[in-house]
Amino acid sequence: MIGKNGCSYVGYDPNPELIPGYRQIATQFDNVKFIMKPFEDSEEIDESFDYVITSPPFFDHEIYNTNDPLQSIIRYPTINLWFEKFLDVSLLKMAKALKVGGKMAVHLVDSRAMRGGVSRMKLFMESLNPSMKSLGTLGLEGARGSWSPVFVWEKRSSLPLPLPLPLPLPLPLPLQQSSLPLL
Repeated sequence: MIGKNGCSYVGYDPNPELIPGYRQIATQFDNVKFIMKPFEDSEEIDESFDYVITSPPFFDHEIYNTNDPLQSIIRYPTINLWFEKFLDVSLLKMAKALKVGGKMAVHLVDSRAMRGGVSRMKLFMESLNPSMKSLGTLGLEGARGSWSPVFVWEKRSSLPLPLPLPLPLPLPLPLQQSSLPLL
């Protein structure tokens, strides 16, 4: 349904190796726009989107291009920096970009380096309550038949501004304290 019935799609990706694929997609649909830069560097967009969907790179689990200084793992090489400068900033910008009543879906799993990261992300989103309300978790089936979570929130009201970043939230649990499954 992308580009049909008045729908549009805007995607962000800093990886220049994906430009040919994005150009091909853009020829198949109307109202498709790809912005080749990190989302955390994007201009703030207030209440323009009905849906926001993301699957961030799980800190060090998905490294797409080790030579690209714009990749989040290169820009923010510690888990603390990655949460504060990448994920928290991105989640806040996505929440602000939603129209009231809009939905945000985040596919995020705990990897070895970010055990407890899902809990940390959920705490960040709870700090945006009552503006953002959790609707629950969906399951996404992977290529090998395994399932991973997709967390869904609804924007109930405009976000009060300014919001302080970084919020004083706990960082992911040390490796030995988590009972969460690994990727």
